[in-house]
Amino acid sequence: MNDKSVEALASLLHSLRQSNTRMPRPPHEMSPQTADEAFRVQDALTGLLGLPVDGWKVGLAPDRFTCAPIYRPHIYESGASVDAALVPDLRAEAEVAFVLGQDLPPREGTFSMEEVMDAIATAHPAMEIGSSRFVEFMELTMEEKIADNMGNGIILYGPAFSDWRAIDRANLAMEMRVNGQPAVRKRGGNSAGDPLNAMVALANHARGRGGLRAGQVVITGSVMGFHEVEAGDEVDVTFENLGEVSVKFL
Repeated sequence: MNDKSVEALASLLHSLRQSNTRMPRPPHEMSPQTADEAFRVQDALTGLLGLPVDGWKVGLAPDRFTCAPIYRPHIYESGASVDAALVPDLRAEAEVAFVLGQDLPPREGTFSMEEVMDAIATAHPAMEIGSSRFVEFMELTMEEKIADNMGNGIILYGPAFSDWRAIDRANLAMEMRVNGQPAVRKRGGNSAGDPLNAMVALANHARGRGGLRAGQVVITGSVMGFHEVEAGDEVDVTFENLGEVSVKFL
C-alpha cells in the first residue's frame, strides 16, 4: 500500500465521518494488507480530522494486537445522553479504562509493566459504543478494521477508582443492564487476561507514534463481546469493586 493509497482511504474515511454516512466496505484497491499500513491510515485520518486524541482503544490477544485513537468529541462521562444517530451501529461493550497521570513518551527502550503502572492515575468502568463507517464491519479484514479505528463510535467512562492495583483485574465480575433489565453477566473475559497487559502493549506500540500523554483515557478491550441496543435505551454497566457507567440513547 503506497502513500497515495493510504491517503485515499484516509480521505474516504474522513468524508464518511464528516457526513455521518456509511458504505458497505472499502474499495478493494484501498484495502491495507498489513497492520503497519492500517496504522498509517489511522495517522493520516487523524491529521485530516484535526481533532485532539484524548483517548485510545486497545485489544490484546495471544495472536493479535490492535489499537486506535479516540478523539475528544467522542469521549463522554457516565450519565451522558447521546444522540443514537451519531452511533448507528449501537453495539455496547463493557471495558476497563485507565486514565494516565503521567506521559509515556516516545523513546528507544520498551516500557516495563512497573513503569506503565506508575504512569496510571486511576481506573474506571467504561463502555464503548461501536459505530463503523462500513456496514459490513464484521466481514472486514482485521487490517480494514484497524484502518477504521477498530469501529469506534464513542466511549463513556465512570467515576475514578484509585486503588486499582489491589483488585483482581483479570477476574472482575460485571453486569450490563438495558432499561433496568439484566442483559449480560460475565466474570473475566478480557482476551489480555489482566487489562493492564493491554495497556503495556499500547504504551510500547505508541513509542513510535508520538507516545501517550497524561489525561488520556485508554479502554483495554471488551470483556463480553458486544450487545446490540436501540435508540431510547438506557444502558448501564457495573463492575465488581470498580463501579458503574451509564448512558441514555436519544
